[in-house]
Amino acid sequence: MGTPSAINYIGHLNAFYQRTRNDHRLSSTDVALYLALFHIWNNWHFKNPFAVRRNDAMKLSRIGSGKTYNVSLRTLQKCGYIVYQPPEQPFMHSTVCIQPLTEIAVPAQTPIREKRSGIAPDIEDVKCYFMSHGHPADEGARFFYYYQSIGWSKRGSPITDWKAAAQKWMQNIESFSKPKGRPSHLHINQNKNYGEPL
Repeated sequence: MGTPSAINYIGHLNAFYQRTRNDHRLSSTDVALYLALFHIWNNWHFKNPFAVRRNDAMKLSRIGSGKTYNVSLRTLQKCGYIVYQPPEQPFMHSTVCIQPLTEIAVPAQTPIREKRSGIAPDIEDVKCYFMSHGHPADEGARFFYYYQSIGWSKRGSPITDWKAAAQKWMQNIESFSKPKGRPSHLHINQNKNYGEPL
């Protein structure tokens, strides 16, 4: 197929991880497919190009869809990590050539869509707000730490008015603290006399 090239296995993988750290064009699926192709390339003793069976690459990369596999192949080719050659005939294997990582240019870092988060109030302000509405400071701390853990957002949207969220929290406290009288579905007498015959 091709001639073996002198590849340092660990060095190549380290260089790949170094590049992907800054290359935000690749998804986790693309990285998994690249690592699967690298493993297959290693089995071919680093000959370029090498034959790839689609099922083997999908199984190694844990890709379950042929469409996802094709999209990831195209992404890796577009980003310059591989050169993919589809088979010329239906039952032949496709070929892949893994590019040396020194030749891949990683574009300048594009901004990552960060998770939007609301503006966090001070915990003491929250405690004071809860106490001013007749609730313990501990409940205010529960409210604060809950929303702090989810980035002061609700259903993906940032919380812009934390006092409104606190009001809703306090309403829920009151509705949960009311005892609910559950009717007995069996209609039995709770004061049983086990001395009586059935």
